[in-house]
Amino acid sequence: MAYLKQFLTKKTSVLSRSTKVTRLTVINQFFLPDYAPTGQLLEELANQLKGNFSGVEVFTTQPSYAFKQDDLPRWEYQKDIHIRRSKSASSGYGRIRSKTVSGVIFFLRTILHLLRYSSRRQLVLLTTAPPFLPLAGYLVSLLCNITYVCLLYDLYPEIAIELKVVKKDYWLTKLWNHLNHLTWKKSAAVIVLSSTMRAKVLKECPEIASRVFVIPSWADPTEIKPMPKQDN
Repeated sequence: MAYLKQFLTKKTSVLSRSTKVTRLTVINQFFLPDYAPTGQLLEELANQLKGNFSGVEVFTTQPSYAFKQDDLPRWEYQKDIHIRRSKSASSGYGRIRSKTVSGVIFFLRTILHLLRYSSRRQLVLLTTAPPFLPLAGYLVSLLCNITYVCLLYDLYPEIAIELKVVKKDYWLTKLWNHLNHLTWKKSAAVIVLSSTMRAKVLKECPEIASRVFVIPSWADPTEIKPMPKQDN
């Protein structure tokens, strides 16, 4: 976490000289109290970064990953972090189709959110939850002067190809790859979790080599410790 914190703080310092970035907006479909791993990591990151920005905001949805809940406040402050939650759009919890629809709706709401607050001097951190979320940053950047960073937890459509959900030469696969290239090229930086992921990104888009950074996910050893399986 320390390296990611240092990276984003440094990136903001560099950007602020030309774009006067002062705020951080984190966008991810899942956030605490949901149990999605990305949401837990980003909650820790947001709390670590709040002292380095004039404000930190999280845009997310109502819990729908490990459990479904629709009555949390639409906006609230937690430990000086401003959390905005869009309505959950999931129906038939647990189904792939429902998750896809939910992801698309959150993607569209993210675009509207970014357009609404595009005048802010902010750095936007977009994850791959849902997988096509970083594209929202690219589309809004065509209309407004926003600066965004892509945090890639998964590589799509590669995963779908490996799972044989889609074929490599399918038109949708080619379109998705093309949109990935456009999104990565216009981003201020692309963060991946491993050197293998970086190599795969650069194989598809070698011209962004100077802006692809490897920052692994982290764990708090004071909170997470080995234990017998029966007690876990």
